[in-house]
Amino acid sequence: MMKLSLTSAVSIVGVVTGLIASTTAADAAVTFTTFVPINGTFANLAFNYTGTGFVGESDTYGGNIHRLYSTNLTGGDAQPYGEPIPGGLSGNEAAIGVGLGQAGFGKGVVYVGNEDGNLIYSVPSVGPPVLAGTLPVAQSARAILFDPGSTFGGDMLVSTGGGQVYKFTSSGTRTLLANVGDDVEGLAIAGSAFGPYAGDLLATGEDSGAIWAISPGGIVTRLRTGASTFVKLQGAETVSFVPPSLSSTNSLEGFYVDNVINILKAPASEFLSLTGTAVVTTEAFGQPMWDLKYDSTTGFFDVTQIGAVPNDPEAAFFVTGPLGVSSVPEPSTWAMLLLGFAGLGFVAYRQTRRAMPQAASLTA
Repeated sequence: MMKLSLTSAVSIVGVVTGLIASTTAADAAVTFTTFVPINGTFANLAFNYTGTGFVGESDTYGGNIHRLYSTNLTGGDAQPYGEPIPGGLSGNEAAIGVGLGQAGFGKGVVYVGNEDGNLIYSVPSVGPPVLAGTLPVAQSARAILFDPGSTFGGDMLVSTGGGQVYKFTSSGTRTLLANVGDDVEGLAIAGSAFGPYAGDLLATGEDSGAIWAISPGGIVTRLRTGASTFVKLQGAETVSFVPPSLSSTNSLEGFYVDNVINILKAPASEFLSLTGTAVVTTEAFGQPMWDLKYDSTTGFFDVTQIGAVPNDPEAAFFVTGPLGVSSVPEPSTWAMLLLGFAGLGFVAYRQTRRAMPQAASLTA
């Protein structure tokens, strides 16, 4: 167990590149400021918003001792969080998800998985951790996301280093949703501006640079920039949707990134022109960061670089205030809307793509 003084705890804490078709550079890069400083002895490997503050995971490079910590809404008042997880977090990165109060998962409850183990725990601020889910042996959590809408029943979604994506109920029942065959560290639910993909689960492929859309039924589609080109963002790490409700009037709102050596924040004002799109961070040389936008005219995606993360993004997310759920139109609803402006031929093409068997959609 890592010993933390108040001073050291504060110092500990104080969520891309690849050439692809149709990528462009941004007119102005997103600018970050330090939200929580971390001294050179420690690394931060996970971070998330709880509604009343933030929870992260830090480790010591020398001793490889991992521990959860919490901060207040301004990144201060750093404290050790909860009791140690059975077996510890030693060895590698943790994944931290936060319940949204749906489907039996408590609002603001912290869930933690470990890259070196197959168990997922709910971790209260007071009291022992409780086993919440078990992955198959030799698989481990790389990302934990709670469905903020209804397309996945409000359940807990967990990805692994092998590319498996599972859905867990609050009772711990596990269902394999899909397998994309790549290290998936980024998960997000597509917003309504993503047309026929609205409500799907987006997953990043760190090794291939792919971005996949996974339907509630488990159909996997690799996103494209054109008829013969795919979205390919080398080292794709995290994916986060820019909320339509994002506002610059609340200083809490903005984009938070776990930069390993510190926690960074970009203000909401930097993203107001990007609402409804997705931001992808990467671990490629220079850590470029990209905006992913669905083009309703072509049915493909535009990719624009909007800056870079200074060091190494391990987690990234938007905060818009209190934790809550969102309403996302079902993909079938969007398919009907597309008929009004894209023509029957285009919709037939898209529906054919969406109906492809999983194995076929993973080719190329």
